Amino acid sequence: MRMNDILHAVVQMVDEHGTHETFPCNGLTVATHDEISHDIPTMFPVTDETTVNIAYTHKTRRVVNRYYMNKYAALANEVVEVLAPTKTEEQLHKCQDVKLFAGAPIIAIRTVKKMKVYNAEMFDVVEFPRPPTGWHNATLTQLKDIAQKMCLPSSGNKAALVERIENKESAFVIRSRRSGEEIHVPLERFHDMFRIAYCITVHQSQGQTIRERYTIFDWYLPFLKDEERARAKYVALSRGTRKDHVQIDTSDSVLYGDDVLKSFIEHVVLNDDYVGDKPDFETFAMRHMLDKHHAWAVETRAKHNELFVPRGMCTLAVYTELIDAVVEDVRATAIRVNAACLACVPMSIDTCL
Repeated sequence: MRMNDILHAVVQMVDEHGTHETFPCNGLTVATHDEISHDIPTMFPVTDETTVNIAYTHKTRRVVNRYYMNKYAALANEVVEVLAPTKTEEQLHKCQDVKLFAGAPIIAIRTVKKMKVYNAEMFDVVEFPRPPTGWHNATLTQLKDIAQKMCLPSSGNKAALVERIENKESAFVIRSRRSGEEIHVPLERFHDMFRIAYCITVHQSQGQTIRERYTIFDWYLPFLKDEERARAKYVALSRGTRKDHVQIDTSDSVLYGDDVLKSFIEHVVLNDDYVGDKPDFETFAMRHMLDKHHAWAVETRAKHNELFVPRGMCTLAVYTELIDAVVEDVRATAIRVNAACLACVPMSIDTCL
């Protein structure tokens, strides 16, 4: 049997089996709704964490990258934080705030021949040569749509916060996984040339070979035609060199809403860690938005006649009066809500209020 036929058979097997229990799939690990790693606070309903991941949507890509970026930045000796030059919803898929540190994987999003950087090429960050004046004296450009921030001096060689550095000597060193060559890149060019690459899109993964364990997100893609959906799954599955290296997130991980948290939410439901008698203000505000979003999601699933069925519905009748009193402050609160309040885990009746 040809490899293409095997991969298409695997796609069909996973789809037909459903998502409510684990099953052996010729060595392929299929992580299902009930296999949750509770150590992971955000969106990972899979059995194991993998630092190589593939997603179909930019929404999922950003969430996965944000999780691993924050996790490993906390362990790094030196972190340089670069804020995105634009924060508008329309352009969120083009850039994101990043924390760069030695060992961070990045992917090129354009070709710059004079720098020997090619589109979709993978790199690893090596180091950050300091400007002669130090990070805290670097020249900054204040950007209209970003709140003014101070450039903090490096404290104990731990961190420096910068918005955009104009000093041409402020560069970071990256190493090509293809050639092994080291390249100096101006820090101000990061958003123009690279993205964090703990997770890449299916499109970006074309031509890539993954020789380690990796996870595929966005397995169910209701907005795609059958042929397009099968093609996306085929590309994601065929990146690996061993079938037992592939882990699939079969949860419904991509939903769209129009509430104030839509830029942060992918398949948001309540985790029983946040179901208590006296949740704080931020949790109240979050629950209000989650309820609104989940109601929208149920309606959308019904319209599209999806294969999956919601496993519970959270209602907030008990908290309605209090939430109504604070909803005007939700927009400001949302920016401060800890990422752990977003729990992309499947909902069950037991976790509903």
